[in-house]
Amino acid sequence: MTVRVSPRHALAASVATIALAAAPAMAQQAPANEREMQEIIVTAQKREQSIKDVGMSIQATSGEELSRTGITDVAGLSKVTAGFFANESIYQTPVYTIRGIGFQDSALGAGPTVSVYTDQAPIPFSAETQGVTLDLQRVEVLKGPQGTLFGQNSTGGAVNYIANTPTDHLSAGLNASLGRFWTTDVEGFVSGPISDTLRVRLAGRTIQSGSWQYDYVNGDKLGKKDFLNGRFLAEFEPSSAVKFTLNVSGWRDRSEEVIPQFFGVELNGTNVAPPDGYLNYPVAPKNTRAASWDKGRDWRRNNHMVFTSLRGDFDLGGVTVTSLTSYQDFHRFQPIDGDGTSYTNMYVPQTGDIETFYQELRVSGDFGGRGSWMIGGNYEHDKVFDQFYQEFPDSSAAYVFGLPLGTNYDYSRQKIRTFAAFANVEYPLTDRLTLLAGARYTKSKRNYESCGYDAGDGNAAAVFEAISDYLRGLNGLPPAAQIGVGQCFSLTGAPDYLPALERNTLTEDNVSWRAGLNYKLDRATLLYANISKGYKAGSFPTISVSFNRPQLLPVTQESVLAYELGIKSTQAQGRISFDLSGFYYDYRNKQLLGAVLDPIFGPLNALVNVPKSHIIGFDLAATLIPVDGLTIKPMLAFTKTRIDGNFVNYDYSGALGNFTGEPFPFARKWQGNVDVEYRFPVADDREVFLGANVDYAGASNSKLGEPERFKLNARALLDLRAGIEMGDVTFSIWGRNVTDKFYITNSLRQNDADIRFVGAPATYGATVNVRFQ
Repeated sequence: MTVRVSPRHALAASVATIALAAAPAMAQQAPANEREMQEIIVTAQKREQSIKDVGMSIQATSGEELSRTGITDVAGLSKVTAGFFANESIYQTPVYTIRGIGFQDSALGAGPTVSVYTDQAPIPFSAETQGVTLDLQRVEVLKGPQGTLFGQNSTGGAVNYIANTPTDHLSAGLNASLGRFWTTDVEGFVSGPISDTLRVRLAGRTIQSGSWQYDYVNGDKLGKKDFLNGRFLAEFEPSSAVKFTLNVSGWRDRSEEVIPQFFGVELNGTNVAPPDGYLNYPVAPKNTRAASWDKGRDWRRNNHMVFTSLRGDFDLGGVTVTSLTSYQDFHRFQPIDGDGTSYTNMYVPQTGDIETFYQELRVSGDFGGRGSWMIGGNYEHDKVFDQFYQEFPDSSAAYVFGLPLGTNYDYSRQKIRTFAAFANVEYPLTDRLTLLAGARYTKSKRNYESCGYDAGDGNAAAVFEAISDYLRGLNGLPPAAQIGVGQCFSLTGAPDYLPALERNTLTEDNVSWRAGLNYKLDRATLLYANISKGYKAGSFPTISVSFNRPQLLPVTQESVLAYELGIKSTQAQGRISFDLSGFYYDYRNKQLLGAVLDPIFGPLNALVNVPKSHIIGFDLAATLIPVDGLTIKPMLAFTKTRIDGNFVNYDYSGALGNFTGEPFPFARKWQGNVDVEYRFPVADDREVFLGANVDYAGASNSKLGEPERFKLNARALLDLRAGIEMGDVTFSIWGRNVTDKFYITNSLRQNDADIRFVGAPATYGATVNVRFQ
């Protein structure tokens, strides 16, 4: 008899076996003066605490570990965080998901369900997060609603990056890597005191590479990387009671665009047939490097961002006042090949700007040395402009009523104001039992305008004049006024069907809250129970629009009522540590990118709310040191999502369906990873290390209706590393995705093309790390 074991069951069994088998062996290990785990201090509750004393699910990863495992962006956190996942949308906007909660919208101004912060200052939109991984002390991933401390976009969780701070002595460092495709990654810093009261730190990074994608039709190459990143930090302490921290940072990305793979034709309409060459275009092979694209275009991005923040801490004797001010300015130009062929079935360059001002003021203290309290408020003002140009002469939508549609723009402009007030308290009821409670009132207002408009050749204007006249004629109305070149052509609904600029306002408020109990079973074990409710603000779309309503209607705010039980424990003289939590989420009005059925162009994107759904699951993170030098970090997450009630919408093909009982798109039921490293000395000041990381993600689907065509298969990625530490110098060699696993991160239909985004190919290289102290 042959027994078949699926990868997810094998991973679950491996994690459980390692954790159970290691415990008795570790209990026999000798003395505490041998290698043990370092205590991790986090600021998940906006004050310093040992991670073992924080009664919530949180994972912290040091900057050294991020560098060692090759994590250079937010998406890479799946290697070290159970339940975290990332993918790219059609327009390359990253989407972050924790415990199945993500928002699959490509709009620049779409607030995420997983918010990203740098030193507690929010980076409110996912497209801006590209430069956060620079000269880091650690990153903290907080799971579940975080509305009481970290704001309104908190249904999934929060990721807080903590930068290395200026030192009180002169120090410097350099990391230099050379990898496949002639990729160079050079990062360095200089830090030290200017005077007794002023310390500074300057860090920078450059990533450059050659082309890594090849055109499987004609052999052309694409994919050069050109990324620069920098940060200046200054700490000024005029007295022991006053401290200011200034952060000025920025990044620039001039890399060539990543091209999706073409794997089939599905005509979006029957107005006109695309060229025969497109209809018979060869599909991409299952090779991570293969793609095809329009020729004669410049595929380089021009994205850049400046971030500044100023934090002031004032010790007033038992009470601390903290002010945090930040300003961000982001600009984007990003050319998108939406069909993955050499034909122009969909060419969509993206442009946009984001400007954000943020101010937080809070006061914190304790109850005579027992517990802690915090009250505060914040204000945020965002201005977002988002626009894309569309060119599709080789598509089925190229002609309407016999008229060429030509080129056009779709844009949106938003002004968002958010006010909030919050309070949190942590108070010991007994020596072992601690009460935690918090609440935040948030009010937000979004002013929005959007339309599709003619790009200047007059063709799109003429087409929508014809559509307007035709629909008005069916309703017994005379033809509308002429649409001018460059004017809005998107139409109002029945019965008028007139061209108009869509203007709308969304005003919302909510109260996020949290109540919890921490019980210290002994000095090494913490039990915790939490009930919390978090909200994510409503959102307006930026989409290809023909009729303003319902396409441009917003989704309203979503909420998650979360129940969580957990245990954290350190055993065997610090050689085994684990964090296990189980959760149930009551999810209301989940925001989803669904569809509406357009009478002219077929199914088109639209944002929708899913009235009722739920999530149940658990996650486990452990650190094991069975013998000196060997560290094993297994992690496992199980997340089961389900749409409840009666949710009816259109699928990708335009068929109306009831999707009750389905899982969320992109919600992977099983995810896990194991990192293993063994270190041993070879001389007094030299240590060799060998390491491996396995990152597993279970299967999911990218679409409602779970079509097999758009399934995201399970995958397991293997990374390897080895090196030697020689005092202040470390040399290592490494390989990532060493088996060159082909895997899909997103799959969708764009215009007439079925396309998929695939993961990075196998890479390998060497790194030198030098420290000067």
